[in-house]
Amino acid sequence: MINQNEQLGLEMMTNSLILPSLLIKHYNLVGLTDVELLVLLKILSINKDDIDNHEYLLRLPEAMSSERAEIKNSVASLMEKGLLTINAEPRMDMLYKLLEDIWEKENAQGDEGQLSAKVADSLFTIFEQEFGRLLTPMEASQINMWLTEDKYNYDIIKEALKRSVLRGVLNFKYVDSILREWAKKNFKTVKEIKAYEASYGNKRTGKSAKEPKRDSLDDKYNDIYMT
Repeated sequence: MINQNEQLGLEMMTNSLILPSLLIKHYNLVGLTDVELLVLLKILSINKDDIDNHEYLLRLPEAMSSERAEIKNSVASLMEKGLLTINAEPRMDMLYKLLEDIWEKENAQGDEGQLSAKVADSLFTIFEQEFGRLLTPMEASQINMWLTEDKYNYDIIKEALKRSVLRGVLNFKYVDSILREWAKKNFKTVKEIKAYEASYGNKRTGKSAKEPKRDSLDDKYNDIYMT
């Protein structure tokens, strides 16, 4: 014997409306207003055995707290967006296509965020190994800024650190100055940097063969920023 609560539960399950959570979460991103979403849900929830869509649209203002004119405009807008047919049938295929695009963008951003976090963690480890100590919160933030704001790639940051280590200058300001100098020259890869250095070195070699050798402070540190 089914009691009243069980009967109510069965009726609720039988008459339930299943919707993708992405719709509720991002309906504004597919161009729906609050009222348009509610109108769409109301139409989806009707029992077509009891009433047809057109008849339901006429009664819709009675089932909503919105103004009649606003509901009428929302129905017209849904039709214009291709989410409701002229016969007031919801175009779920169009809605799912819009939601699919959002899902793909969300997951692409998620993958990018996970990849960025792994790259940052790897750089944290390398810097700590070379510095022989744990990084401070400010130093960790600096690495994140290089990756996310300055858009320096992993290999270029690692190359800048290597040069800092080889020159015995273990501080973030020095690494940052190398990266900024490379950014000014629009270097995107380590290969580009080394190709420029090779070309610059050849030019200096040719020039030194024609001119007397000068031993100045500028020449001594000229290779640091590769100007």
